[in-house]
Formats: sequence, C-alpha cells, structure tokens
Amino acid sequence: MRVLHLLGNREDTGGILSVVRSIQNATRGACEHVVLVHEEYLEKRLPKLDYRRSPHATDEEASHGRLLKQAIKSFTGLRRLLKVEPFDVIHGHTRGAFPLVLMMAATGHRRCVFTSHTYANRVGMYRTASRWKRIRWVFLTPTMAQHYGVQAVSGGVELVSACCSDTYFSSPTRPVDQVSSDRPVRLVGLGNIVQWKRWDILLDAMFRLSPDLQARLRCTVYGPTTSDAPAQKYAADLRRKIQESGLGERFRLPGPTSDVAGVLAESDWYMVLSRNEPCSVALIEALAGGMPALVSASGGNLDIVKNGATGIHFRTDDVDDLASALKRIANGDYSLESPSGIRESVRGRSASAVSREYLRIYREVISSQ
Repeated sequence: MRVLHLLGNREDTGGILSVVRSIQNATRGACEHVVLVHEEYLEKRLPKLDYRRSPHATDEEASHGRLLKQAIKSFTGLRRLLKVEPFDVIHGHTRGAFPLVLMMAATGHRRCVFTSHTYANRVGMYRTASRWKRIRWVFLTPTMAQHYGVQAVSGGVELVSACCSDTYFSSPTRPVDQVSSDRPVRLVGLGNIVQWKRWDILLDAMFRLSPDLQARLRCTVYGPTTSDAPAQKYAADLRRKIQESGLGERFRLPGPTSDVAGVLAESDWYMVLSRNEPCSVALIEALAGGMPALVSASGGNLDIVKNGATGIHFRTDDVDDLASALKRIANGDYSLESPSGIRESVRGRSASAVSREYLRIYREVISSQ
C-alpha cells in the first residue's frame, strides 16, 4: 500500500512531520509513505522520509485566497505526479492541503483522507466538507470534533490522535522522587518560538511570584524560530524581555534540540501554554516517559492531560492562574498518579496504536472503491 501525504512544508518543523515519521516506522512492510513538500524544503530530522517536491505546495497561509491560489497551482502538478506514480491513498494534513484534497475528490479521486491538525476559525466550512462521503475525515480529539460541531462515527468521521514513537514507552519511567528540595524544579517546553505558543505568558507569570518562589523554578523552552517576519519579531521581543527582566537564569531559550528524549529525561514538568493546541506530540512524549504536565485548559490538552492526576490545568491566557499553578509546583502542593500511571494514560497514543487505526482507515477507503 502506497500513501501520499500532502503537507507542503518549507521547513522541517512541527508535529505533523513527527507523526508521519512515527507512522512510517510503525508500518514498515505494510505501507509505503511519501510526503509532498515545497521544493525549498530541507530535511533536518530523522528518520528520513521519502519526498516529492512542488514549487507551489504550501502548508499554511494567513490568507484563504492565497491558500486556494496555491492549491490550484499545486493541483496540476499533483495530477501529473499521479499519472506517472500510482498511490493507493491521498492523505492531506495541513490547511494548504485542505482545498487540494477537495479538488482531488471533486475530479474523481475517491481514495482521499483528510486529517485536521488545527482549530480553524471557519468551522462551518470544515463541518460542511466533513459530510462529503468521497473523503474520509479525521479529527485528533473529541474536543477538536466538538470545536467543529462534528459527530465522530466509525466509518464516517473518525477520531485518531497524534502519536509519538513507541520508543518512549519502552524506556524506564522516571523515578517517583525525581523532584528534590535541593535543586530547582525543571520545567521544559518544546515548540516553535511563535506568538500562538504563548511562551511570553510564562515570563509574565514568573513576575507574579516572590523571589524565593522564582528561585525554585527553572523554565527552559527548546525550539526554532521560523523564518517568517512575525515569528522573528516575537522571538526578538521575547529574548529582549527576558534579558531586561533579570530572569535569564530562570527562563532560557537555547534554540532547537535534536535530543528530545534527553531533554525530557533531564526535566521534571512539561509545559503547553498555547490556546487550542491541537494534540501536542511532545506532550504525549513527555507523558509517555511518566512526566506530569502543566497545560492550558483548552484544545487537545483537555483530552490528553487529566487535571490533578497526570498534570495541572490553568485557565487559558490567564497569567494569574498560571502563576498560581507555578506556585503549587514550586511548593510541591499536588498529588498526582505514579509515573507508570501517567504513561498508561497515553498508551493509546503510541505510534503502533495510532498506525493500526490509520491502516484500518486506508484499507476501508481502498476496499470501498
């Protein structure tokens, strides 16, 4: 079985590519995965993927008009590709691939799957499109399906989580007594340094804490800054704010890392601060290692992290509530499940479990035609 994943990325960042890599590893021998990216794309992470490139492919655009324009241009090249190279399933993942999948289905290609990885503003458009039987629709979590007003039914609209590599479930879980009074509590975040990730509110929340509580915490955010101007400005402003705050030893932005497992092993709590985070792969990786998480009470976090059991929720965008959560963590004022219990809470989000769901969907799509 050959699957063409429509992504359109220009850069090797983000959780969707991580999910495709995990699924590729978990389905070796049963499925061959090929990824459509922009011609400027440069692979920086492992394992390697098999790519096809297009000068018009795109993953995200602020303008819906530009997204549609690029999709129309990509459509011609995609049709040419399919004439010389057969694929059993076309699987779109990004906002840029959304109109492209619609056009493929409209022109007779009946083996199409689309997974929504975002909380789009135009929910009516996605809700209407999800009723089209020519395409099998997938949402990541119940909260995402609720956002779009869609009822998930097996064989129609599916719920399939993002996933992390099975290796995160095979290593030993972290010790129960990992947090010690003789050193700061180490909080870590992984993700692009962009505004919607809301790393800035963490710094604002640190300001709300007394100096002795600040001294008990060390926050580190690993991630690249994408090349677009808004991201560059946000990162520059955040770094300047950190420098001016005097919290440089307590709040660090060391840049991207290729050793996610090592970073998680050296940390105590994982952080997701963004509004409507779809289904964070790094969050699943952290929980699979037995690490609790501090997350905003929105998006996929509500489905992944059980408040008071596998982590702590704070009200989304509420700096004071985030500061209160940090105070609880600094003081050890919480009682959570054991590391093994935290791991088991995301067992169904492993690559092997998620891959079984996608293989079932692919086979059903093929057999229905």
